Amino acid sequence: MVFLEISRDLAHRRLVDRHGHFFTVELMDDQFEELQPPAETKQLIVVNAAETPGRIVDEIVDRLGLVASPPRPGGR
Repeated sequence: MVFLEISRDLAHRRLVDRHGHFFTVELMDDQFEELQPPAETKQLIVVNAAETPGRIVDEIVDRLGLVASPPRPGGR
């Protein structure tokens, strides 16, 4: 399992940039109030969600000891 760790401030900035999204800042605040971040274990890794999506994927693949396959033509 992978836990994407993100600060409340960064999550807030990303959320307000999503126009027309159903998830409100109030809902986000409620989620952060209840969040109990897990401790990293052999079965769970914690990854910084402030990175770019590509770097996040690279770190997950690396830390799980997987081999990333090259992108397919057409993005599929």
